[in-house]
Amino acid sequence: MSSLTQYEASIRRHVQLTLMQCGSKVSRTTQLSGLLLQAMLMLSACFANSFGGDAGRLITQMSENCQFGVPALMVELVETMEKSTNPALSRAVQQLLHPSILQFASHPQPRDRNISNLGRCWIALSRVFIDLFVPDAPIDPAAVQQCASELWCYEELTLNAEVELQRQVELHTAGNSSNVVIAYLETRLNEVRRYLAELSSGPLHNKRDITRLHAFWSEIFQFQTQVISSSKIDSLLGLFEAGDSSAAMREQVIQESVAGFCQRLESVYPDFEDIRSPFQQALLYLRLGLRLVAHASIGGAHNSSDSLNHISTGLVAFPSVQSTAMLSMQSPTNNAESVPPFRRVLLTVAGIALERSLGVDVIANIRTIETTYEQAFRLWSIDRARENQKNQESESLYRRKALNHDAADEDEIEEQEFLELFPAFEDVMDKDRSLLPPGKKSDLVDSLQIQLLAGLHHSLFGISSGAISDARQTFQALRTTALISLLESQMPSLPDVLDNESITFQLSILRDRLFELNGHHDPAEKSYDFYTDANIQEVKKATFVVESLRNRLEVIIREWPDQMVLQHLKHRCDGILSLDLHSSVAKVLSALEQLLLQTQDWEIYANRQNTLKDHQQSLTSLIVEWRRLELSCWQMLLQSQAQLFANGASESWFRLYDISVRGALAAADDESRESPGALAQYLNQFVPLLDEFVRSSPLGQYESRMRLLQTFESYVECLSLAKTGQHCWTLQRVRRLLHATSRYYNLFSPQIVASLSEQRAMLERETQAFIKLASWKDVNVHALKQSAQRTHHNLYKIVRKFRDVMRQPITNHLQPIFAGDSESKHMDMDSYADVSMATGQPSFPPGDTALTAAHLVDLDRTYQKFDSFITNRIRRSTRLHSSLTIDDLATNIIVTAKGLAGESIPKELSAAKRVKQHKALLVRKRKAWSDLLKELKRGGLSVNLKPDILRQQSDSLWIREQPVFSTAATELISTVKVDLYFDRLHAALPQLRTSLSEHHSDVTTKDLQRAIMLLESGFAHALEARSSLAGALEVYAKFNQLSRRLHAFSTSKILAFDLPVYDEISRLRTIACKLADALNEVVHALITFDNLQPSSGTTSRLIEDVRIVATTTSASRDRLTELMLGLEVNSSLILLASMSFVPTIDAL
Repeated sequence: MSSLTQYEASIRRHVQLTLMQCGSKVSRTTQLSGLLLQAMLMLSACFANSFGGDAGRLITQMSENCQFGVPALMVELVETMEKSTNPALSRAVQQLLHPSILQFASHPQPRDRNISNLGRCWIALSRVFIDLFVPDAPIDPAAVQQCASELWCYEELTLNAEVELQRQVELHTAGNSSNVVIAYLETRLNEVRRYLAELSSGPLHNKRDITRLHAFWSEIFQFQTQVISSSKIDSLLGLFEAGDSSAAMREQVIQESVAGFCQRLESVYPDFEDIRSPFQQALLYLRLGLRLVAHASIGGAHNSSDSLNHISTGLVAFPSVQSTAMLSMQSPTNNAESVPPFRRVLLTVAGIALERSLGVDVIANIRTIETTYEQAFRLWSIDRARENQKNQESESLYRRKALNHDAADEDEIEEQEFLELFPAFEDVMDKDRSLLPPGKKSDLVDSLQIQLLAGLHHSLFGISSGAISDARQTFQALRTTALISLLESQMPSLPDVLDNESITFQLSILRDRLFELNGHHDPAEKSYDFYTDANIQEVKKATFVVESLRNRLEVIIREWPDQMVLQHLKHRCDGILSLDLHSSVAKVLSALEQLLLQTQDWEIYANRQNTLKDHQQSLTSLIVEWRRLELSCWQMLLQSQAQLFANGASESWFRLYDISVRGALAAADDESRESPGALAQYLNQFVPLLDEFVRSSPLGQYESRMRLLQTFESYVECLSLAKTGQHCWTLQRVRRLLHATSRYYNLFSPQIVASLSEQRAMLERETQAFIKLASWKDVNVHALKQSAQRTHHNLYKIVRKFRDVMRQPITNHLQPIFAGDSESKHMDMDSYADVSMATGQPSFPPGDTALTAAHLVDLDRTYQKFDSFITNRIRRSTRLHSSLTIDDLATNIIVTAKGLAGESIPKELSAAKRVKQHKALLVRKRKAWSDLLKELKRGGLSVNLKPDILRQQSDSLWIREQPVFSTAATELISTVKVDLYFDRLHAALPQLRTSLSEHHSDVTTKDLQRAIMLLESGFAHALEARSSLAGALEVYAKFNQLSRRLHAFSTSKILAFDLPVYDEISRLRTIACKLADALNEVVHALITFDNLQPSSGTTSRLIEDVRIVATTTSASRDRLTELMLGLEVNSSLILLASMSFVPTIDAL
């Protein structure tokens, strides 16, 4: 908190640096080459007098334009330096530097080799510096300057004395003040003074201790010969060239040795700065050269760096669709050890989820999803195996168990739960406790990652997928987390090109950081937790208040330096300002309350001049404001608890995946190989497992589990499209079972949801009552804190009640649903019976006499026969066999049953009359029962069913494998009622079958047996009719699609006809979806760029141009989507004029 201003300034500085980098296309290698050229020019400038006219001018021209280290310029400069009249410089450059420069400037080389050669050039330059600067004997270069200065000072004194003497003689003899001799001496004196001025312009050093000078040069010599000798450095370079694994370690040792030696020179010989600085400069050149060679060696090891380079580039790639493509590639180069394996799984799934939100068909990535899900399950299985092994070891008889004398009782558990819900942060200023290291986790998969995987799975296969912004936010968060992990562990090994490739990513992060500091935080925008979530805007308020108090304390301490209360207050302020800026408001609030209490110790003795009342008032106002913020967050307390409890169902993802996909495919493989009947046996076990999964759900997780069941149905359906043979058929069966199970248990959703909502509403009212009672109008910090603590305990009691509600079993709500008021009314059964046919006979083209089929030769006659068949046969049959008769019978049965069940005998009647009416009512019921059985038998139902039919109808697997109505068909004709009554009857039949052993004595067992058999017969007819309807609706959906396509043919001109190109059109649509999003993301990036720097007209025009292209691309995407709706996978492309999109694509 204390570094808030510096933090914001640092962000803005990074923004400016990144914006500067946007305008530069120079690579890191080119920049280092330019730096090398500047270093060589600096060395040449030290020997400027040793170069002739042409060489000097050439060096001057290079110095004026040396930003980029062009290899040709380096070669020209080296050749010029060799022409120096200084033999030491010429020899050193020729022997040490020239060969390395020539090797670097040779023909184009691979990037790693080029970096290695550049490093060798830096090493060679450091050797030139050391060769020229380090003397053979321990001398002090400043001693010459000191001696010269003393000589010229003596010469100045001598000349002054001679001038004064000559002037006195001239005055005494001739009366003049000047003569030729005096003029000559003054000229000499001016020259001496000019030399002294030149000497004094440089640094002046006192005479150094000869012993220390000898010790200094002795250390230099020893370090030069023992640590950085040419033989050792060349040996290390040879190891790097050979790819020796020990080279990196040796290079690290040399780097640390050089750094330590430089630090020693600075600390032990601070007065030798003029001598050690050039030598330290040479050592820096050496360190840079070694690091470049080591980096090139690491980069050359393709087996270890390709994976790292690929994933690091993918994490920062722009636009996001490029990042998703790189991170979802299932290749060996997509495995980086520094990124945890499950996080890589999440990155891949999140990338596909983002593409799904853009409109890309999820089936295009189903293979990748299959592989990724399998990796996730294996990682989770490894964790479970480790956990089971740990539990077994802890329960072993041969393992010594330590007695736990501190076992937590119920009160301690409640206290722990209370503190987790409402943390007090009483020890916020206890640094020793706050700095305890977190426990080390060895799990490959944690609970938060499991929840994230389940959420991404729902985004992929849920009925309502998430918005693009949510998918992008999740993917961005995962990328950032993975990148942080990569930077912390692999920073030295990352490629240098990552800086340029991540410019957009950097600007995005910097923009978010600035928004956190200066934007407005609205807790209502999301599920905000007052006790754990960061709120920088509110913490900034505390920073200003505490800093103001601290400044006031410093003023008072100057007057009262011996007052320890003031010192403690200042120490407390420093402790608060040392808290993390991303701390929760509750944590900082606790620290402010403690500070406010401590200020009262001073106010007891303070007077008007040294009071802190204004600052106390500021603290109190802020505490009251935060208490009100806390109160507003309590509104969502039960909602957050419900979400937290529902998230617990995420763990079931692995269980469902195991039984729905892995187990089913394994059983199919066993069936194909050597175990006939393995699949049937597995599916017989699969249905009870699904039932147990739903029935064992607590009340608060029911909706989450049902949603998870539906998403796996969609996933299995998509996966079956990518399979063939036995696997495809198996997954289709599993999909039907999942669909039937989900549809069956959705019957009970209304009463389950209503039960949870009613109980939650009661607790919500209690919560609102406590919130209304809570008052933060007090300015007394004790009253504020006590009021908060009382409310915390009351709210905790409500939370415990709510948790008990959410833990309630749902078995009591899974009861059969019998006929109600809605079934007592007639249904609208014949809404399709009187559908009008097309008026008039359509016109057909002349028949082709070459055709052999008679119905194709005369299309008019064929259509007339078809119309006659529909009118005279089909319509008449539907009218004769109307469903209204069955609806009347069903309605009468329901109304009669409810009427008889609702009749009661008045209690005020005498006993005789009550008996008489009871017998009359019983007779009526038996008569109705008998009539019902007769009517059912007269309607064609049988009391004698085949045993196979009865066995099938009692088999849950067979019932749930009944055909599923296709989605395309249900969009045209609603089949909701069909499935509703089918599932309700399926739910009621088991209870009716078991009633034979325990039924009312008014009904005989024989009559009940007959009724059950008649109902089983009706159920068999209903199943047969439902199967026929499913097949008919599927055919109808195909005819309807064909009709729409033919209608399009008749109303539009055909532009093109080609072979089957469904896959090509699908690929184009995928590209259009990604391109449209990429262009929109470019627009947002340009807006970010424009906001981070002064706007310019060029940027605004560019943004508008990109928006136009993005709109055009979106239109092309929509047209391609419409085109695909009229195509089948194996159909030919018939491009109509109304669907023409070619000009739009060309515009892209």
